[in-house]
Amino acid sequence: MPPKKCKPMDKVYVLSDFDGTITVEDAAVALLNEYCSVDWYKYVRLWERHDMSLRQSLKQMYEHIVVTKPQVEDFVQKNVRVRKGFPEFIDWCGKNHIPFTIVSEGLDVVIKATLAKYQVKTEVRTNRMLFNGNKVTIEFPETPPLCHHDDNEICGTCKSSHVKNLQDEGWTVVYIGDGKTDVRPGKMADIVFGRRALARTLTEQCHYFFPFENFVTIKERLGTIIGR
Repeated sequence: MPPKKCKPMDKVYVLSDFDGTITVEDAAVALLNEYCSVDWYKYVRLWERHDMSLRQSLKQMYEHIVVTKPQVEDFVQKNVRVRKGFPEFIDWCGKNHIPFTIVSEGLDVVIKATLAKYQVKTEVRTNRMLFNGNKVTIEFPETPPLCHHDDNEICGTCKSSHVKNLQDEGWTVVYIGDGKTDVRPGKMADIVFGRRALARTLTEQCHYFFPFENFVTIKERLGTIIGR
C-alpha cells in the first residue's frame, strides 16, 4: 500500500523499534526469561488490562532481574541476532543522508551491546539500565513531561512523541516496528513497515503499512518510495 500521506521526500527520517524488529529474537524477553526472579509476564498482563502504566510495568519487570552488566553483555554476544540486512540498511541510510534512530522500550545496555557486536553506530533512545552489583534499576530519560496520548498512558520511551516532534520539524517519518508499543507511533508516521502485533492492529484498523521480514526488503521498498 502507498504511504498514507503525500509529503516531500527530500527530508526523510527513519525511526525503528529494537526488540523483535531489528533483532530476530525479542532480546528483552530472552533476558527476562533468563534472569528475572519472578513471573515477569504478570506485569505485562496488568499493563494490558490498564491496571498499571507501561512505565510501572517495565520498572517492576526489569527491577526483578538479578544480573551484572558483564553478564548482560555476554548474554547478548551469545544469544542476540539482528535481522538480515540491518547493518547494510544503516550504511544505506548514511550514504543517502537519512537519519536513523532506534526508539525502544528496551534497555540501553542490551541495545548498545548488540550494535557493538555488529559494528553498527546509530542514535539510540531507550530506557537506561543501572547496576549495583547484580541489582538493577531502570531510568526513563526519553519520555517528555507531556506525552501525546489520550488515555493517560505513561511510557518508558515515548515513541509517538519522537514521531510528532520530527513531523513538526518538517520530516517525513518512516517507522519500523512489530509490537503493541509500536501501534501509536505506527498510526502517526508517514510511512510504516510492520510485522506481528503492529501489522495485525494496523490491518484491523485499516491503516496503510508495508509488511517486512528483514531489512533487505525494507531498503528496497523504501528506496523505491523515496527515489534513493
